[in-house]
This record gives sequence, structure tokens and C-alpha cells, in this order.
Amino acid sequence: MNSDYLVKGLHIANIVVSGNCNSKCVSCSYWKSKDNNELDVPTIRQFFSHIKEYGVERVLVTGGEPTVHSEIVTILRMAKEDFGFIVILATNGILLHEIYHNICRYVDSYCISFDSCNNTTYKKIRGVDKSSAILEVTRYIRKHDAVVQLWYGCLIQKHNYLELIDIYDAAREAGADGIYFNVPELRDDCFGRNGQYALDEQDLLIPEEELRNLSEIFNGLIANDSDIGFLCQDSDTFTEFLRFFRFASSPEKARERACEVYSNSITLTENNRIKPCFFVPDDFCYNQLENPVNATQMLEIRKKTVSSYVCSRCYQYL
Repeated sequence: MNSDYLVKGLHIANIVVSGNCNSKCVSCSYWKSKDNNELDVPTIRQFFSHIKEYGVERVLVTGGEPTVHSEIVTILRMAKEDFGFIVILATNGILLHEIYHNICRYVDSYCISFDSCNNTTYKKIRGVDKSSAILEVTRYIRKHDAVVQLWYGCLIQKHNYLELIDIYDAAREAGADGIYFNVPELRDDCFGRNGQYALDEQDLLIPEEELRNLSEIFNGLIANDSDIGFLCQDSDTFTEFLRFFRFASSPEKARERACEVYSNSITLTENNRIKPCFFVPDDFCYNQLENPVNATQMLEIRKKTVSSYVCSRCYQYL
């Protein structure tokens, strides 16, 4: 066993409880899958038991769409009451109105995907007309709980980049604590694709001739936020986002970046596979729930991650 890649503790665990989803996003293919994979409660409990031994305090419950899992209330209750985790629920928000009062005692933070405050744009991006409903449920949660954390996540792409300031304003008005932006993950092994589904990058990438507009929008966001602190990212991150769109459709190689996610997080996917992070491909994962943190396979994955450039285009953890 190579002790260079052993870890004594982890900061966060991600658990993909379901591969099903009730959105139809252009950037993701979970909703296209016919596998209907979801983790069972005993498997989740076993995973929680192992990661607890490594000092994990925060658990991100995600998908697919986690709220479609038939046992989501049980899962969240187990994470909070049985293991004492800080529970973060990453959701598209569609079912929150229905289940909020059943889960609110077990969730410390909601991370709600929100890609447009324009119903037409939202439907074009996410395949469902739920923009107004997401804003409404955010106001509802904030009315009933002034303490719980509410974060919005927005994926910058061709269809919505002109609306970023409006999205920022709508999130503030609805009562969110902040907003973080991100760029599309284009590799064919992310977001349920696993090489099975084609991704139309033209639905996502911003043409180079429009990047000057994007740069001005970023500058406007940063200027508007200077005395507010609602943005979860700084100007350097937005510079990297511009770099991403320049290189995404270019044969030039993007700048390599060091990443330490592999050594401080662990992910259990909906098909019982262990990864260091949500975004690495399937050949960077294994099926072993016994000692998943420092199993021989995980040490090899950490070594492989350090020595390769598989993550050179990943902008998820800037």
C-alpha cells in the first residue's frame, strides 16, 4: 500500500442517491437514462458509517435529483440524527414545496439550481417551466426559517449569459444567502453521461465573438456586488470562466491546475461506485464499500489523479 496517498481525514462526502431526475437539462443526461438507479438505505448507512470514522462533517446529498428518491426523508433524517452530519441538499427545487415540511428539520443548507428568472429561457435550458416556482419556494422556505442556508447555483451558458445580472437580482430578492456561478462540464463522463449520450456543445458554449459581452457582464456583477457580498466567487474565478469559454472550443490546451479535491472528499454514486469527486470518469472509481477511504483502489486512483491531467478542463472547484 502506497502510504503517500493515504488520508487521515476528509472534509466532505458527496452521495448521489438517485440517478433519476425530473428536469431535462441540456447539460446533463441523467433524465435520459432508463437505468433508474438509486441507492438503498442500508448501503447509504454503511457509507455514512465509514466516512464518519474519517472526520467527515458535511454530506452533500445530490443526484440526478435527490428529492425523487423514494426514501429521501429517511436518508436526510439518518444523515442528521444518526450521524450528526451537516446536511447539504443539492436540488433543482421542483419538489421542495411538496416535501419541505418533512425534511426541513434535517437540512442545514439548500443548494438550488437556478439558471434563469425568465420562464422561456429556463424551459429552454432545463426542459421544464419552473423558474417562478423556484423563486416562490425560496421565499416560502425563508419565511419559515430565517437561519437555514439557501444558495443558488447558476450554470453559465449560451442561452442565459445575457441574464446573469437579472438572475443575481432575482436570487437576492427571493431571500437566498448567495449565488455561485459555474461553467458546463463538457466531458462525456460527467452528469450521468458516461459516454452514452451525446452532448450538443453548441447549446452550452458562448461563441468567441460574444465573450467581450460576457466579460462586461462579469465586470458589472462584480461592481454591483462590491458592497453586498452576495457573490460566492471573486474576480479571479470569473477570469477563469472566460478562459474556459475561450479554450472549450479551441484545439489549444487549457492551463493545467493543481487540485486537492481528490484528497479531501469522497463520492458514492447511484450505482454503488466510489470516486474521489463527482466529476472524474468511471475508470477513476471502484466498487468497494469496505474501507472506501483508503482502499487499495482509492490509493491508486489518487496516484492516477495526481499524475494525469484528466481534470485539466474541470472548472467545478475553482
